[in-house]
Amino acid sequence: MRPIVLVLLCLSAVASEIELSNGTKVPYEELTVSIESPKQAVTAKSAGAINVYRISEVKIASLPPAERERIDKVMGERKAQRMFIIDDAWTNRNEMLLRKDPRFRAKEKLHRVGASAIEVKNQIDGVVTLGIRCGDKGYEMSLAALKSRNFQVPDGKLSVYMAFESEDGKDLVIQKSPDYELNHTRLTLTIVKGDKPGDTLGTIPIPEEYQVR
Repeated sequence: MRPIVLVLLCLSAVASEIELSNGTKVPYEELTVSIESPKQAVTAKSAGAINVYRISEVKIASLPPAERERIDKVMGERKAQRMFIIDDAWTNRNEMLLRKDPRFRAKEKLHRVGASAIEVKNQIDGVVTLGIRCGDKGYEMSLAALKSRNFQVPDGKLSVYMAFESEDGKDLVIQKSPDYELNHTRLTLTIVKGDKPGDTLGTIPIPEEYQVR
């Protein structure tokens, strides 16, 4: 998706202004807004000065209506993908929660290279988030409904945590695949909705501000 950027030129004699989170008001003659880049979301130009602000530094309500509408649209689309702005960066909510939970997190980051190849097919009608674990190392990835993805992993023991959103949208339900021993292996893991739920290892509460209903 190409970044959505809106440039507003102020043609009046009096410059418009935006308000920062700390209450400071910043006049501008030209305003550029790009919610796709939260760390450099707002650029205000005035009288030869150029000021760049993170999205968290600006009061959204102080932006002109067109920018607010575009921000609402993009954030709504991203929210449907379980993407939220956290610490001025677009972050996958499910991956973050799985990565931080001490019951399921990896101790070290796993690089996505290796002698074995894995294909994951998501055949359910919702997003599934995977925690790939090779020993103490691992990483998280998400698959949209009815999508597949290929990746490499090192030889050795492979475990896969699967995180599904609960029906009420308040929790992530965690299940785990069988363990696999890989040795130059090509493995296909297909995620389907069975007649009976699999064994649940636990749930991770979803903070209210990140819930999607």
